[in-house]
Amino acid sequence: MLTALLAATVVAATYPLPRHFVYGFTMNTGVAAQPAGGAKTDAGSIVVDVVKVLDDTGTLVRVSEQSPARASQPASTCVAYGTGLVQCDPIDTISVEEMCLLRLLGRNFLNWSEIDKQRAWHTCASDGRARESNDYRITGQTNGLFQIAFERVLHVDGSDGYVSMTQGRISYDDARAVPAFLTQQTVTRPQSGDRPAVLEQLTLSLRDGGAPSTRTS
Repeated sequence: MLTALLAATVVAATYPLPRHFVYGFTMNTGVAAQPAGGAKTDAGSIVVDVVKVLDDTGTLVRVSEQSPARASQPASTCVAYGTGLVQCDPIDTISVEEMCLLRLLGRNFLNWSEIDKQRAWHTCASDGRARESNDYRITGQTNGLFQIAFERVLHVDGSDGYVSMTQGRISYDDARAVPAFLTQQTVTRPQSGDRPAVLEQLTLSLRDGGAPSTRTS
């Protein structure tokens, strides 16, 4: 653990904030019961500027997406926490793929004081209508990247309630505190009515990252 802390200190000096990252993504969305050929595909890029770490340990970032399925939007300002909590302004313009990335940008996403002997950890959150649980497990380490398997379950109550179940894998660069790669599959099932279950398949990969940021807005 001491080695990890020393490495993080060295890297913090090597990669001063703010830093600029570009991710490529592909999102396939369709009805879970239909063949994959019926899915809609969107692909593009997400630009992230990691600005600074706040006093409450939240990481202040600016994020924007470019893709054929989305009209041009100004960058959103967000605060990401190591627990996966994300706060954004505005929040309404944040896409699913942006949110999946933002969840992993908080400081101490790999919090060694919370990881057990099986190299696993758990987070949960609720806000009245919604309850979410996340289970992560480190499965290996390759070329300096931690390989992490995860499962997420989200329950949303109410007449329009649903249950989302996500399974995925992350290649995480703990030195730079960002994911290098993510792939996940989410099935969302309505709690009532005759709406079909929705299947989302997302892949995110780091194309360019770590350079000092030059974006001012």
